[in-house]
Amino acid sequence: MGHAQSKRRKQPATLSSPQTETQRPRPFIQPDSALPFRPHPFLPSSNLEMSPSVMSLCSLSDSQVGTPTITIAAASPTDTAAIGGSVLGRDKPNILQLILRNPAYENIRQRNRIRHTQALYFYHQLWNFPYAASNPSNTPTLIVIYAYAVDVACHFMHERYPEARVVGCDGLDFNSDSSLPANAEVRSQAAFINGSLHLDFESNSVDYFVMRNDPLQERPIEKYRCLLQEIYRVLRPGGRMEIFGSCGFPQDMGPYGCKIVKVMSDLISSYWLGGGIPDSEYCTEVGFTIIDHSRACCPLGEWSPVSTMKEIGYLHQQLTSNVFYVISPYIKKEYGWSDAQFQEALYQTCEEFAVNKSYMTHYYFAAEKPL
Repeated sequence: MGHAQSKRRKQPATLSSPQTETQRPRPFIQPDSALPFRPHPFLPSSNLEMSPSVMSLCSLSDSQVGTPTITIAAASPTDTAAIGGSVLGRDKPNILQLILRNPAYENIRQRNRIRHTQALYFYHQLWNFPYAASNPSNTPTLIVIYAYAVDVACHFMHERYPEARVVGCDGLDFNSDSSLPANAEVRSQAAFINGSLHLDFESNSVDYFVMRNDPLQERPIEKYRCLLQEIYRVLRPGGRMEIFGSCGFPQDMGPYGCKIVKVMSDLISSYWLGGGIPDSEYCTEVGFTIIDHSRACCPLGEWSPVSTMKEIGYLHQQLTSNVFYVISPYIKKEYGWSDAQFQEALYQTCEEFAVNKSYMTHYYFAAEKPL
């Protein structure tokens, strides 16, 4: 993965005064101190060699979809029909639906898929996907994966369990399954995410259920509880469930970054689950037995002296910048910024990552349906 070189502008645009250190908003997520903690830098060696086909999927570059174009006018906060929500301070739009439903964001959606593909490679490195804690005692026959860019996850799982049937459910409605093995398929998960609350699998039929948390990060907690009940229903006795992902918000941000993240937090506070992984109590109430519950902190930006973590930090920065672009109409409206001022604030935010040693926290959760 190539690293883009930063180009400092000669004269930054004039912005309203950024927040001082004492004015920073509290982090949206306070990591649970009771969780096992693997401090940064943490990168276990992987014992799974990826095939060339998987590596090629993980190394897609921006040039293959082009530079994303943000048409601000087409996604203005005053155009409620375009975004499916109202202006900041009233009904809060769902960020996922803003991306998926607005034609102005097609390039961003394409770029998001590439980033999610690379993120799966990151989780392979971090948690050794597919994960040791969730390996069923017997060879699984049916594996279900809910994620973005799920075709890549299907490749990973097929290499670990070549005889199993693998069903991937993709939140971005991409069905690029031409390269998938014969015993793997990709479906859209939009029906469940948008309200059906039903997994299209028979009860006691799934051996291994894997979910990257992003598809439900912007949904009410009640829907997460329903999902846990559905996962429990479809898993066979002794089957394993696994959920992983990030907290969603950068930590240790500078003043410019805090201004942007404040808007991001305000926008999705009525949807977001507040941690990314299910609470242990929810799982035990449903009937699961907890196997593992861990977290790890990884750098945001290229400030780590560890080369692999520096690459991961670069990926984090790209993913985070992409989200900021998506919500840019709201950021600009909140602070009265022009396009140039937003671009400058985003540039300064990325510069602050290295100065403040910003990071993101990632979670891993595994549970089992008792025999």
